[in-house]
Amino acid sequence: ELSLLHAVIPYVTQVIISQKMQKQQEYLCYHDSLTGLMNRNSFVVYLSEAEERELQSLGALSVDINGLKNFNKEFGREYGDEVSRVGEVLEEYFRPGSVYRLTGDEYLAVAEDISYEKFMKQVHGAHDKLENISLGLATFGYAWEKVDIDAGSLVSAAENMMREEKQKYYKNLKKGHHEPIIKEDLLSD
Repeated sequence: ELSLLHAVIPYVTQVIISQKMQKQQEYLCYHDSLTGLMNRNSFVVYLSEAEERELQSLGALSVDINGLKNFNKEFGREYGDEVSRVGEVLEEYFRPGSVYRLTGDEYLAVAEDISYEKFMKQVHGAHDKLENISLGLATFGYAWEKVDIDAGSLVSAAENMMREEKQKYYKNLKKGHHEPIIKEDLLSD
């Protein structure tokens, strides 16, 4: 009996390791490896499920980090990775499970069945906190709807607003306005 147990143990260990690796791969299919936030794949699943639910209202906030490549170049990739943790601020103002990191510098937060006033309070809270970290750190776009809700169209409207705001940001940056000011205490962390 003991020799059989010794013969089986390596196989059991290998099966356990294989299962852990499979679970990790499944997790990474739907979550961002840096932040742990849900990723674009999760958002695609969310969109298909949202169409089937009867939502009372829906708000979408699109956020893009300004000049992430320049942050990485000027302050090093570690600092850029810190800056990309904008998702933590979004999760603070939008419940966990509603924030997605779509690309390296793009985030999306969705809020279901929420009043316009409460949604805007969350948007302004997240915006103010990010501005407190660094002026001009991120560009925001948002949309909210309570009638004939189409989640895909709503998110597109928020993304379009964000792109328009980003164009304004870079246009003003060329004129010498809205330069990001990095807080010294953040750089020293």
